[in-house]
Amino acid sequence: MRGFNYSQEAVYFVTICSHEHKYIFGDILRIGDSNVFSPSRIGELVEENFFQLPDRFPEFALIHFSLLPNHLHFLTMKNKTDHDTAKSVSDLVGVFKSLSDRAVRNEMSMIRIWQKSFHDHIIRDEKDFQTHWLYIEENLNRWNEDEYFI
Repeated sequence: MRGFNYSQEAVYFVTICSHEHKYIFGDILRIGDSNVFSPSRIGELVEENFFQLPDRFPEFALIHFSLLPNHLHFLTMKNKTDHDTAKSVSDLVGVFKSLSDRAVRNEMSMIRIWQKSFHDHIIRDEKDFQTHWLYIEENLNRWNEDEYFI
């Protein structure tokens, strides 16, 4: 959003897509009436690096997360700290993409895993928060509706 300070306290909804929307993070398995995500080795490395972010960015709380074959969604909250820095959502995403890319390339060279940039949405109120929480929660069961679903 133009003019918005992305380093200020707020809750953010973020989507990051795989390079060329390729299915590299895992597979969706149908078990009974539900879809279940089964991560590939790349997906495991992405998850591992994602959940290590609070060690590098203690000012961000990771609230909700969903990894799918070609993208991920998460909600994060930027908190004010005693020695608050101007770290932004872009900083968080940039470090995450860099670390996870490096981890994947250490095992599988010459693989590009991330699309450039990312999509974000600033959560405006409780209703908006609940809408995005539910979107993440139900994303797996809407997999067949994904615009890149083969």
